[in-house]
Amino acid sequence: EWRQKRMSWVRENVPELVRSFSRPLARLMMRDPRNHSYLPWMFLGGIVTPILFFWALRRHSQYGLEFSTLVIYHLLRVGPRFQLFAHIHTLVHKEGHAHRGFFKGPFQFMNCTTEWWIGPFYGVVPWNYYIAHMKIH
Repeated sequence: EWRQKRMSWVRENVPELVRSFSRPLARLMMRDPRNHSYLPWMFLGGIVTPILFFWALRRHSQYGLEFSTLVIYHLLRVGPRFQLFAHIHTLVHKEGHAHRGFFKGPFQFMNCTTEWWIGPFYGVVPWNYYIAHMKIH
């Protein structure tokens, strides 16, 4: 149950708003349009996380170690109750199993971006899932 009654419209409407963008994009870009729910997380991890990292790096180079910057960076990167961290690692896992990649046609250059671009911000070693994880299964 959503506890804040006045803000319940956010919980009800924002997911559908996000899907209204991700579904048409997935039909255009992805091999399997049912994977449309990956796109917002790829955007968040691929654009927002690096911006956040370079912001924290700049603050550190200018002002040294600041506890506030450290906390803000890690809270926004990992998310409440490790939710963003879990979503990114799930994407890396899914991408490791999708040897043909998620994207088709002119968007094939985006294949492996989760493991090679987003993953290192979350402690993922590139090609780890693609090679070693498949041997484990």
